Amino acid sequence: MNASSIYDTIIIGGGPGGSTAGAFLAKGGQRVLLLEREIFPRFHIGESLLPFGNDVLKESGAWPKIEMAGFQRKYGAEFFVSNGSRWQRFWFADGLVPGYGQTFQVERAKFDHVLLEHAASCDCEVRQGCVAKAVTRDGDNWRVALTNSEVRGRWVIDASGRDAFLGRTLGFARKPMNLTKRIAVYAHFNGVYRNTGDAEGNITIVRLNDGWFWLIPLASGKMSVGMVRTVEDLKRFGGTAEEWFARTVASSHDLTRRMNAAERISEFYK
Repeated sequence: MNASSIYDTIIIGGGPGGSTAGAFLAKGGQRVLLLEREIFPRFHIGESLLPFGNDVLKESGAWPKIEMAGFQRKYGAEFFVSNGSRWQRFWFADGLVPGYGQTFQVERAKFDHVLLEHAASCDCEVRQGCVAKAVTRDGDNWRVALTNSEVRGRWVIDASGRDAFLGRTLGFARKPMNLTKRIAVYAHFNGVYRNTGDAEGNITIVRLNDGWFWLIPLASGKMSVGMVRTVEDLKRFGGTAEEWFARTVASSHDLTRRMNAAERISEFYK
């Protein structure tokens, strides 16, 4: 193995965690390799940021790029019951810690791409479309097998998220959490009701008997709408996840009002 294949740190996964780690480590003088199996931009869920994450983005140097990217500004959150009879709005600026009054709602395809490019601009080597196949210990280093090659590093960071690359590859035992199994069904829409003024960017959570809906306003009038309910209810329903989504909307006065003029502009994901 030649010297060009040896790194201080190898990061598996180019989402926000991996990209941010890559930026920090590269700025700190390490030789860093970031492996991402997909080609950005790509769709991903998880679009509603929280203000305390702003500090990390600022310290990494990515914040000015996020501010310039045109994302929907977010100043708070609100919670409704399904029939719309009760609700509560919270403003971040009224929190116990001052200085955290605003963040963003982000379309992850764009947000993650901005962070990945920022990591590259910090001299983190980024390889997209590169799949890590296996990892093994080699003395003081780790060997990471790729599709047609191998790299080595002193440290490996698993930023693969739910894929849990290191846990699966190294055979770590999984401890059952004994929680009710739930499933999320979600898509992007135009024409969903939006608040006015500073509340336009608020995330809205609509409470259901066995779960909830999220409504996340994105830029250019787009809305991320997702439903989280139990797997058992989907099985009892017997139809498709999309039909289950539509039936749940129709059963809620508040959701029906919000979605009355909605036009789906993406496929359904689950």
